[in-house]
This record gives sequence, structure tokens and C-alpha cells, in this order.
Amino acid sequence: MLFALWACAESQTETLPTVFEGTSDDGEVSWVLDFGTEPVVGPAEVLLTQTVDDVPLEVVPGIEPWMPDHGHGVSEPPVIDALGDGTWEATWTWSMAGAWEVRLDADGHEGAIDVVVR
Repeated sequence: MLFALWACAESQTETLPTVFEGTSDDGEVSWVLDFGTEPVVGPAEVLLTQTVDDVPLEVVPGIEPWMPDHGHGVSEPPVIDALGDGTWEATWTWSMAGAWEVRLDADGHEGAIDVVVR
């Protein structure tokens, strides 16, 4: 029992990444998600950059935060605002801690980036 408590406490001190990168399933689109801080339960403000061959992709991205182990997403769809040069600001609220996917699509290209939320 003591070991289980120690293991839980140890993982809470680990620093989680704030920037996540991925590509579409077909390798055409590159995405970078920058949370600015560790993703935690509650409001998220994310900068999303999307490019094709290092050229900004100005198509409005589809964003769906999804928790695959539980089969659900967030309660309200993300709000997405264009900042220019293929950069977008997206806001949503993480409803619970755990393993999430941020599912993305742009101009017919789809992919997902794994994110751990505390």
C-alpha cells in the first residue's frame, strides 16, 4: 500500500510537456499545439500552428479534444480564432485529468496528438 501511495506522489511531481507536435495521417500537414503551461483540468488556451512543407496553412482547423479510454470529448466545442500565418488560438475546457487525444483536421487531412492532462 505504501508503495502505491509513493508511486502516485512521484508521478505528480513530474513535469509534463507544454508543446505537442504531430502530423496528419498522410504526412502532409504538420501541427504544433502550444499550451503555454502544463495541461490541467479546466480552461485551456492553445496556440495551434499548421503547415504544409513549412508553408502556413490558412484553412480553419477542425479540433476535437477526445478522451479515447472514456469515449467522450469536452462538453463544449473549442472556440477557434485566426491569428494569421497558419496560427490559430483555440479555447476549450478539459473536463477531467488523464490521457486525451486532440483530433485535428485541415483541408481533408486528419490526425491526432496525444496529450496528458493533470
